[in-house]
Amino acid sequence: HLYVKSICGLCHKIIVENNIVKSGLEEYFHITSDKVNVINNAVSQDKPLISKAIREKYSEKFSDKKIILCFGVISPRKGQSNAIRAFKIIEDNLPNHILIIGGRVSPEFQLYEKSLLNTITELNLQKKVFYLGEIGEEEINVLFEISDIAVFPYHPAIYGSGAFSFALQYEKPSIVTSIDT
Repeated sequence: HLYVKSICGLCHKIIVENNIVKSGLEEYFHITSDKVNVINNAVSQDKPLISKAIREKYSEKFSDKKIILCFGVISPRKGQSNAIRAFKIIEDNLPNHILIIGGRVSPEFQLYEKSLLNTITELNLQKKVFYLGEIGEEEINVLFEISDIAVFPYHPAIYGSGAFSFALQYEKPSIVTSIDT
């Protein structure tokens, strides 16, 4: 608390990514509103060049399937387990759809990652839900390019979503949790 308040006190302006962070600074650290500027997550309008080999790899692997993509840091607060359980409920109504989950796992959430894999097995979704784990930036771009919809089943938090920025960049319809960020 003292560290953040000290740093903020030394600054002339503070730039944050959303109004939740701004209100947190105002409420918890008593930073004046005029000192804090909000610049919402920027979304690039340019789609990067992607190697043909990587595009073909994923196109072949998931050919003839409609892709629901759940991408982002693997963490309980990101709600990937909710996406898996929700997919189980709707899988019979969407026979041509698959759920792809991917993202980086930090050491403290390795048990959560294992829990996700167990849930996929327990719900007998091994042919419908694909857990890719951490993948490279070019692969991330391919998955957003070939996906049909993105899902972000987040739990309430004070941060925004870099993964959601990818969905916006690729103009993908998205299902998101109704939280301020």
